[in-house]
Amino acid sequence: MKKKVNNSNFFTSFDGTKIFYEIGGNNRRKTTILFLHGLGGNMQAWNGQLSYFQSKGYQTIAFDLRGHGLSGRPKELDDYALEKFAEDIFTFLKIYPCKKVVLVGHCLGGMIVLKLASRMKNQLKAIIVISTSIKPLQSSQFFAKYTKFLHLLAGLPLKSPLAIGQIKQISFEKFSGTGDFDLRRITSDIFYTTLQSYLATSSYVVTLNDVNLLKNISCPTLIIHGAKDHIFPVSNATTLQQNIKQSRLVILPTANHIIPINNKKELTYQIETYLDNLV
Repeated sequence: MKKKVNNSNFFTSFDGTKIFYEIGGNNRRKTTILFLHGLGGNMQAWNGQLSYFQSKGYQTIAFDLRGHGLSGRPKELDDYALEKFAEDIFTFLKIYPCKKVVLVGHCLGGMIVLKLASRMKNQLKAIIVISTSIKPLQSSQFFAKYTKFLHLLAGLPLKSPLAIGQIKQISFEKFSGTGDFDLRRITSDIFYTTLQSYLATSSYVVTLNDVNLLKNISCPTLIIHGAKDHIFPVSNATTLQQNIKQSRLVILPTANHIIPINNKKELTYQIETYLDNLV
């Protein structure tokens, strides 16, 4: 593929879903960084990192994940299984192959990165996961006991002719400094993801239990987590570090779950330092 600066477009994924992406930078370093945003977000969440790493000679590719931003909204609940999100990115890399790929993911995006890394094995230069887990909400008996009910609840709006929300990309600058459970930000996330897609994706995120796949990850891995994360406790990050062979865990002492929005400079520093020290 001929690389262009700020090339925004859609590609058709394996099941026909249209996925929006943007390519930037001139790739002087011969390394491509793929950025995957979190639940309820879109590629705008990475604006600070995208412009910075492009200026440093990296090629960057950011996506609106399925059901988010400008990408398509499938109509079946099964279309929001995390394996489908991972297959989208895997499909992109088959259509537009890149060398020396680094995957970066926050929250939902981190879960997708872990699934891809377990599958792609030695094909990746490194992965960086932020505020994520492979077994979120593991202490909640509700989610463990009522998985079927949660999926049923999430599937109902998908069958409704009434779409609640708006398909749109928004900037997250106005939410800088917000807490994990900020009602204004969460309401915005749901509305611009659409209630249907948000519930469907959430039903898979909260029931994820995939620790066993971590043993298949062989590439260098950086895990970044906030000490004040109330969505995924630090113990979840520790689980990742203990089960991924070539992994390093960095705890940001004042950060909560919303690191890409609240801790842009510190996050950029940690990513750049890690990449600079890769062999």
